[in-house]
Amino acid sequence: MADASDVITYIGVPLAVLGVLPIFYTFTNSFFTLRNVKRSLRRCGLEATTRGSYMGGVIEVSLPRYSVTPLERTEDGYWTQDTKPSTLKGGTWTIFNWNQLVTGHAMQRIQYSSDLKVPQAEIELEELFEFMLDRGAVPDAKGIHMLRVSGL
Repeated sequence: MADASDVITYIGVPLAVLGVLPIFYTFTNSFFTLRNVKRSLRRCGLEATTRGSYMGGVIEVSLPRYSVTPLERTEDGYWTQDTKPSTLKGGTWTIFNWNQLVTGHAMQRIQYSSDLKVPQAEIELEELFEFMLDRGAVPDAKGIHMLRVSGL
């Protein structure tokens, strides 16, 4: 006949181990997510502050926000694309060469490395139009109307 200590040993201990498994999963998931985020930032050439809450499963990333202006037309990089643009979401503005000025930092809290996004860059609308027209953009009345409607 099984006494109380046998019941605790054969049922209680496995249940306690099963109760700890979600904590182990969250810890390992956070660890590998933080590693992937740091690798992505290093590959894109971005300097950021990263912190991980291993028990909570949340990764905090502080990325710089930029104010950009086009290069002068006489500079070499004006007519060429950047050799190493960002491959992260929201980083399409890094395709071109810009004068960049850090205006602050944007804090992101993510749980998966695929949620990481580059903050939007600030630029004057007139400078952007001039730059895009130099690049061969064709103005579209519908597009300009949509910019006006959205507040630009």
